[in-house]
Amino acid sequence: DWSSDVCSSDLIDELTSDPSRVAVVTAAQGLFHRSRLGIAARAGWVSNLGIIGRESFNFDAADPRFVTELLRDPLDGGNGAFGGNFWTGPYRGFREADIVLNGVDALETGVMADTEKDGIRGIAKTFQALFLLQVIVTHDDNGAVVSVAADPTGDPEPIVDKATVYSAIESLLDAADTDLGSAGSSFASDLSFPSGFMGFDTPATFRQFNRAIRARADVDQGNFPARPE
Repeated sequence: DWSSDVCSSDLIDELTSDPSRVAVVTAAQGLFHRSRLGIAARAGWVSNLGIIGRESFNFDAADPRFVTELLRDPLDGGNGAFGGNFWTGPYRGFREADIVLNGVDALETGVMADTEKDGIRGIAKTFQALFLLQVIVTHDDNGAVVSVAADPTGDPEPIVDKATVYSAIESLLDAADTDLGSAGSSFASDLSFPSGFMGFDTPATFRQFNRAIRARADVDQGNFPARPE
């Protein structure tokens, strides 16, 4: 469910007012969870993209939208399960990563080592890039927004074209790569990685994950000669 809360309101309040080490680490761990939400759902990433790509089909006779929307169009932009999917959730994750980054910057001196901070920055920016990639892969020439306004009551950020979105993705990934390069030999000891990241749970090995996403972005754009190191 893309709408599931990863950061509770209490945690967000703490991160935006007087962040603690525990709050920053907890929210950073939540980004791993956010990145998996909506992937294997009934109307999730794998199922919907498989149907649109004519590679699979959901035999749910009770829900005609698997045919009327995904096979025939038009997609309903206000429908979170189909036409509006892969938008709200990724941007929630993007905003949560912003809150993590701001929380790291606002930590009191001595609460967290500089290498630990850079490690969390590298994780947060990598996931921001991944969230934007999820959006642009599913919206293509319709474009996307590349930042989320801190004030939810303010004007929405502008939708930019596909090339601009990919440029933002690459910039985030490269900035994250730089942070990870300054993160020392290990992440914060109280930062737990999910089992799916076994073998990619140090700054050096997480950089491989980061560079793989960068390579994916290059392939999406037909930029095959690019070889991110």
